[in-house]
Amino acid sequence: MANYILRSILFLHTMLIVQADYNCLCNYDIEQSVFEDTSVLRHIIGYIYEFDCKAVVEPFELTNATFVPIQFEQRVSHLFTHI
Repeated sequence: MANYILRSILFLHTMLIVQADYNCLCNYDIEQSVFEDTSVLRHIIGYIYEFDCKAVVEPFELTNATFVPIQFEQRVSHLFTHI
C-alpha cells in the first residue's frame, strides 16, 4: 500500500512540473480558412472552427490585415486575419 501511494505521489509530481506556454490565436468566427502560404489565391488546406485556438509560430508582425503563421496539422500554415 505504501509503495502504491509513493508511486502515485511521484506520478502526480511529474504531472505538475510539466508546463508549456506559447502564444496562440483563437477563432471566434464560425469557420476560418487556413492556407499553405501567404496568398489567398493558393488552395485551402483546412479550417479552424469557432473557439479553436492554434499555436502561433514566432516571430511575426501583425498589421491591419495579415497572414499569421500558425501550427496546423503538424506543419506551419497561415491564417488570414482582419484586425
